[in-house]
Amino acid sequence: NFTEMIRLENGTSPRNKKSADIAALLERLCSALYMTALDREIRFSFTLPEGPLYLLCDTDRLIYGILLLASNAFRFAKGGEVSLKVSCSDEKIHVLLTDTGCGIPAENLPKIYDAGYSMDPVTNTPVGAGIGLTVLRQMIRSAGGTLLITSGGPDCGTQAVFELPYDAEGAIPLFRMDPMQEHIADRFSLFHILMSDVSEPPEID
Repeated sequence: NFTEMIRLENGTSPRNKKSADIAALLERLCSALYMTALDREIRFSFTLPEGPLYLLCDTDRLIYGILLLASNAFRFAKGGEVSLKVSCSDEKIHVLLTDTGCGIPAENLPKIYDAGYSMDPVTNTPVGAGIGLTVLRQMIRSAGGTLLITSGGPDCGTQAVFELPYDAEGAIPLFRMDPMQEHIADRFSLFHILMSDVSEPPEID
């Protein structure tokens, strides 16, 4: 994260656009998140685009964004609900993630993107390195997208929404390994790293 933050600040972070079946990729990702949610006694629901849907986009940033936001939601919404909705329109992938967790106090919302800021809304104590949202916002902006996180306050849950551009005409269906397989199979992947403090991620054959 620190390395990526420096790259983003210097404008040297590579954009890694891939032609992929977004519907299949997201279905695999959400299936893994669903199993993780069960371990946390969280009711996880998701709505995805119907597939196959081949798009040319930055799949690494898309997966990172969903995983980071999901890991935060799972951490603070144990016993509650988390929902994910992904849609595609106007040449943008729209991601909406909501939870019924502890929420974020209004006075803390402006700080959540600051590097080094990390606060547990319940215990009011630092948690984590505090650069996840900093990197995510820079990543999404560098790819031409937007990120917005809102909350109704304590015990009112949190809503996160981000968008990433895509190119439908530049995408060519390719028959190759499911790109999500790499993220689940590799124990040093983003999935395992971001979800390590939530529960042991499931393996997908």
